[in-house]
Amino acid sequence: MRLNPSWQARTGGIDASQFQIDWDNHQARCPMGKQSVYWHEYQTKEYARPVIKIKFRNQDCADCLSRQQCVRNKKAGRSLQIPGRDLYEALAQTRNAAAFKIQWFAENPSSGSGNGSGDQYCADSQLLKSSATGKNKGFTLCKIG
Repeated sequence: MRLNPSWQARTGGIDASQFQIDWDNHQARCPMGKQSVYWHEYQTKEYARPVIKIKFRNQDCADCLSRQQCVRNKKAGRSLQIPGRDLYEALAQTRNAAAFKIQWFAENPSSGSGNGSGDQYCADSQLLKSSATGKNKGFTLCKIG
C-alpha cells in the first residue's frame, strides 16, 4: 500500500488528506479555508466502485499563497478525485496506522520489525523488503539498502 502516491505528498505539498471532507453536504474545504464548488459522485467501470470528483474555483486557487504546493495547472483550480466515503475512511485509517509504524521504527531503529521475520523498516522511502530474501513483499512502506 502506498502511503500517498500524489506529487503533493511526495514533495511535502498539500495532498488530498489535508482537505476537510464534508460528506453530508457534499463539499470539501482546503487547508487555506476555501470551499469546493463542484462535487460529482460516479462509479468507475474499471473498478466498479464510487469515486468523488471535487473542484475548487479557479480564482480561489489563482490567488492562493500556497498554490505551488497544491496545484500545477496554471489556469485551473485544484481538483480532487477521492474514493467513496467507506473506502476513503478505510484508506485514511490504514495510512495513519502505516505512517505511525514507519515513524515508530524510524525513532527506534534497533528494534527491528518486532516480528522476528527479519523485516526492516525506515522512514524516508517507500518499499518494504524482507532482509532474508531481499524480495518486495507487495506493499510500499520502506526500502532497505
